[in-house]
Amino acid sequence: MCEFCAKHGEGKKWYLEMKNYADELLHAELSPAEKESARAQTREEYLGRFANKFVGPAITGVPIPFYEVMTSIAPTAHLRATESSQAELLEGNKSTHFGQVLPIEDVDRVIDMVDSITRLPCGCRFLSMGVQISVTASASENTLAGC
Repeated sequence: MCEFCAKHGEGKKWYLEMKNYADELLHAELSPAEKESARAQTREEYLGRFANKFVGPAITGVPIPFYEVMTSIAPTAHLRATESSQAELLEGNKSTHFGQVLPIEDVDRVIDMVDSITRLPCGCRFLSMGVQISVTASASENTLAGC
């Protein structure tokens, strides 16, 4: 079990817990520790910056240098410093990573639980490998393809 499921899913897969999809979570004020880490007042504010610096390049295919991306979303001043290693940046960003890659066998269960799905190209794949993959959905099969 991943650390996020243990922490947010009460020992179950967090993304299969409906309470984790509440719209209020997006707009709710973050805790003091989360505010410091995200450098934002709400998840919505943080995700706006995340979308511009991390997901946007994967959509447009126009890369932004790794350190520019990571320092804009890194949770601590130490990790925003250019001497931080890539491993330190990736580990440190776990506190502000508000997304999850799902096993394909759980995708249908999540789709059945929610009213809408947001599909985004994989910023991680684009940043690390320069691979831009379009994300498509097949309505007849109710599955996601791509990232």
